[in-house]
Amino acid sequence: MKRIRLIVVLLGIAGSGMFAQIEQRLQSGLTAFTAARDGLFIPVPGFSLGGYSPNLFKYFGFGLWAEVSALAADREAGAAADALAVFSGKEVLPMVSLFTGPVYRFWGEGRFSLPVSVGVFADAMFLPDKGLLNLGAGALLQAEWRVGKRGMVYVNVLGAYTFMGKGEFILSPGLGGGIVLRGEKKYKITQFNTASQYRAMGFVSAIEGLAGSDKWNSGEYAYQKGVFIPDRIVSLNAYKIAKYETTYELWYEVKTWAQSRGYTFTSAGREGRQGIDGKPPAETQPGAGSLPVTNVSWRDAIVWCNAYSEMAGKTPVYYRDKWFVKVIKSLTDDTVYVNTDASGYRLPTEAEWEAAARGGDPADRTNWTYLYAGSSRPENVMWDTGRANSDIHKVGTKSANRTGLYDMSGNVYEWCWDWYGERVKTGAVKNPAGPFQGMFRILRGGSWYSDVSGCTVSYRYAAAPGEGNDYTGFRVVSAP
Repeated sequence: MKRIRLIVVLLGIAGSGMFAQIEQRLQSGLTAFTAARDGLFIPVPGFSLGGYSPNLFKYFGFGLWAEVSALAADREAGAAADALAVFSGKEVLPMVSLFTGPVYRFWGEGRFSLPVSVGVFADAMFLPDKGLLNLGAGALLQAEWRVGKRGMVYVNVLGAYTFMGKGEFILSPGLGGGIVLRGEKKYKITQFNTASQYRAMGFVSAIEGLAGSDKWNSGEYAYQKGVFIPDRIVSLNAYKIAKYETTYELWYEVKTWAQSRGYTFTSAGREGRQGIDGKPPAETQPGAGSLPVTNVSWRDAIVWCNAYSEMAGKTPVYYRDKWFVKVIKSLTDDTVYVNTDASGYRLPTEAEWEAAARGGDPADRTNWTYLYAGSSRPENVMWDTGRANSDIHKVGTKSANRTGLYDMSGNVYEWCWDWYGERVKTGAVKNPAGPFQGMFRILRGGSWYSDVSGCTVSYRYAAAPGEGNDYTGFRVVSAP
């Protein structure tokens, strides 16, 4: 299905000549189209300065403008319309324009990006004493520099053939800048075939200043103590977490959608333990149980989270640059920047995973002292090596924990965001996300291959981020 984004840029201020207004409105529309192609919409009200042909456009001044744009899901083309009131001396010049055309964007490294667009535009310009119609067609070449999260500076050149009483070609350079506004509303029209219950999310309330305790540990070694340890005070923002491990049905559906939109995966994924990598799901009955996806690396989980976000109409979390412009669509190394303000899906941090596995609310001391997620009796809540019969089982077939989450102990290990560090940082920490670097990424929860001691809510495990096997999967979290 197609995705339509309706974008309203609330209010901007532009200082320019008459032709500069055409150039500025064309530029602002192009910025929306080209940025959205890479998963980010940046409305840029601002100012435009440059040299313009004086023989046709003699009016200079300041104006207010607003814009409404609609973008198709493929992001290869778009259309924009805007209305403008330009003040020039004592005159007020109302204008309406329309832009449409294909858009292509080529990204450079660091803070530099180069969108290239070829489009057509039409302007209706109404003077106080007479109406006058201006028509034109042109091409724009533009380079942009991001300034923090909310700013940008651009330079461009517009070549256009205009008709305003007579035909003339105008070459117009421009220099401008603006601020990023949050004026975006997304409308998503997507049909998920996967049973909705397996996409359900549980809610975990914020945790403020929780002091760790030895009572919550399952052993004497550091890897058995979890991250809520003595001498550590942890605070977490509220979040949502998937009630089920990511099923192969959902993995396959999102992966198939993503591959047609420029995403690539190093692993095709496997249905449970016995499935064939990359094959369509064997279990497709609506409402039926489903096996978790396995043989997925940490890197592929990162890419899949971005695809799932875009497919669901959410803003992706993971980027190649710290300005959050280049959405990660493939990953063969570990250079990842996290947009913590994004609405999309991501891997849980180790602290988020453990808090959710323990039941979320630390005021309920009974749940926080359970050895496993939801119980101290393994037969109630998990598939471990003594109960799994050397195989992976459908998600949700054991009892849920207090938060309504299934299989947080046993069945398959689950990737977390954090690098593994043997020593957990003590003191007061807010939304901890592990060490800044390392060799292995965290896995939690144990699996069908683990004994009961490896399936406790405090047991820590890790693996190389490019590694996937038949006992590792993942589940996702998102903003509340």
